[in-house]
Amino acid sequence: MRFLKGTYLVLSLATFSVVNAQDSKAKAEKKMKWIDTDGNHYINKEEMLAFYKGKTNKKGKVQDGEEIFIGLDHNNDGKITVEELQQKVNWKKVNGLKNKTKVVKKKTDIPTDKVAKKLYWMDVNKDNFVSLDEMKAFF
Repeated sequence: MRFLKGTYLVLSLATFSVVNAQDSKAKAEKKMKWIDTDGNHYINKEEMLAFYKGKTNKKGKVQDGEEIFIGLDHNNDGKITVEELQQKVNWKKVNGLKNKTKVVKKKTDIPTDKVAKKLYWMDVNKDNFVSLDEMKAFF
């Protein structure tokens, strides 16, 4: 009896995963039709930017089509296929690219004495003046 229950459980889980995979493929194909305006069966960066232009997420934050494109282009070929649309956005990849493009200050650019160092870090826009807003944000 236990064997039958275990077999039934395994079969039902396998069936669920097959149905779920088919459902996600259908959703990806539907989304592909919405975004792929030229009908070449893949999404390029321009199509993704046009699709997400002005769209917001559930929290009201504007969605960045470029970030979503980078996160969905898993094989880095500049195109998104239906298979790639089925996968989740790779936010680690997106954040990794953002961090690489940030300007890193050399240690020699940072002042050494205490007061100058604090003023340096307060001056967010690096215009060599600390505004009241920058000072409030720092403290």
